[in-house]
Amino acid sequence: MIPVAENMKQQHGGALHEELDHDAYTYAMQLVSFSVLPMTLRVAVEVGLLNLISASGSHLSADEITARLETSNSLASPIIERILRLLCSYSILTFSSSTDAQGRSIVRYGAAPVCRYLALTRMETPSLPLSS
Repeated sequence: MIPVAENMKQQHGGALHEELDHDAYTYAMQLVSFSVLPMTLRVAVEVGLLNLISASGSHLSADEITARLETSNSLASPIIERILRLLCSYSILTFSSSTDAQGRSIVRYGAAPVCRYLALTRMETPSLPLSS
């Protein structure tokens, strides 16, 4: 530990240690998350999620999107739901919530303005590079 931090720890007990530990944890989470968006965005583009949502012109649920992808993977809908939620947190997609007749919450996803730059063009390449 650096001398200044050690001195402050002795003066203030364990409070500084907890703060330094929290800061280190927060920084570690930031480092891990740096790779999450690019990898998730690449998958969303390659699978066609952004094109499908952009082309629909309306908000779609994860189940509706999964059905349009015509996959046989039974785990596809929850995986797609996680991808869509992450993209919403970065304002790449928008969302709206409603309740169905049985009282279940339904989340539908739509394209945010930035989506048009990330969706595939007619030549099947994204308008912007997905990695450097």
